[in-house]
Amino acid sequence: MKTLFIIIFILSAPFIVAQVAIGKDDVEGSAVLDFASNTQQGIILPWITESSIAETGSLIYSVEEKKVKFFNGSIWQDLSVKQGEVDTTEIDGFDEVGAGVLLGNENSTLQGVLVLDDNSKALVLPKSNQPWLNIKNPEAGTLVYDSENKLICIFNGLEWTFWGH
Repeated sequence: MKTLFIIIFILSAPFIVAQVAIGKDDVEGSAVLDFASNTQQGIILPWITESSIAETGSLIYSVEEKKVKFFNGSIWQDLSVKQGEVDTTEIDGFDEVGAGVLLGNENSTLQGVLVLDDNSKALVLPKSNQPWLNIKNPEAGTLVYDSENKLICIFNGLEWTFWGH
């Protein structure tokens, strides 16, 4: 029986799809990472220097500029508009070599604290109605989707920036 289970597992492994739900039981649609609706929390991006990573598609909180930035493969693009504020004494100074979670392509060579490498699934952001009112004491680099106003909301440590319609 044990041998049969192992054979079935090995044969089905290529068909197992990595999808993760946080704060709920099931992933909606084709998300690789999906969060509960109407949460009072968001994703907190890593606080790093721009020069320490160069993966296309990376999102970070730049401790140098105190802004949320996106790397398009050539340059870092500013998503915060204005400079924020953050107490950088909270940064531990340790380089977490090899630390990270990979969802999707198990052969990915991409580096990051959380790598979502999948050609057919996307990240679904945490959803919160009016996060600027409902998320108490957000951390610099908080990223959340306002499902009421249909906006991506980014907190730079001082104020919120909104991307959408």
